[in-house]
Amino acid sequence: MMGKANNMNIKMRLKDIPGGKEIPKGYAVVKVKDGTVPAKLTYNGHLVPREVKQDLHGKIKNAVKELRMKNIDISRNAHGPALTLMIHQDQGRNHDISVDITPSIPCKKPLTNNGWPRPNTRKAFSNRVIDDIKNAGTHLVPKGDNVWAISYSKAENAALLKIDKGNGCRREVNRIMKKHVQDCTSRSKDGLPGVSSHMIKHQVLWSQN
Repeated sequence: MMGKANNMNIKMRLKDIPGGKEIPKGYAVVKVKDGTVPAKLTYNGHLVPREVKQDLHGKIKNAVKELRMKNIDISRNAHGPALTLMIHQDQGRNHDISVDITPSIPCKKPLTNNGWPRPNTRKAFSNRVIDDIKNAGTHLVPKGDNVWAISYSKAENAALLKIDKGNGCRREVNRIMKKHVQDCTSRSKDGLPGVSSHMIKHQVLWSQN
């Protein structure tokens, strides 16, 4: 099956995934019952991540138009699992605001799979924080045309929210470094993406007070 996007600037090719053995580690497919979701979002009984993003893109675009939000644009290029909104500041401001919106699906895969929490994790976090991370759980985000990625972003945010004790400042360091990376990337003249903010978050999470 070959599909072509009307709003997003990406072509799509779908293929059958006959069995779980061909699904890469860390990814999943979502099987849905007939009639539970619009047929245009499915293929051979599976929810298609690319179509979900396309549908969300169209809904946001229509909302921006109907509400006459002239200072907001939605990018036609997909950025990983996210759609990017650009909010244009009033005249005299230095830069615009970029907002990423990602569709997601609840997932029952527990964080305790594969031996987590490991001994080093228990050294870095209190039992209460580890419990909060477990309760945050996982969810699925669109990745490519056929599969969904298992995301741990809610668990990471739960860790960052309660990571500091006393005068700890790792959460604030993460914010400052992420903003610095965004500023450097926006000023880049050669189009290089720079350091991933995920790498910064990973390092902050494992840093000790």
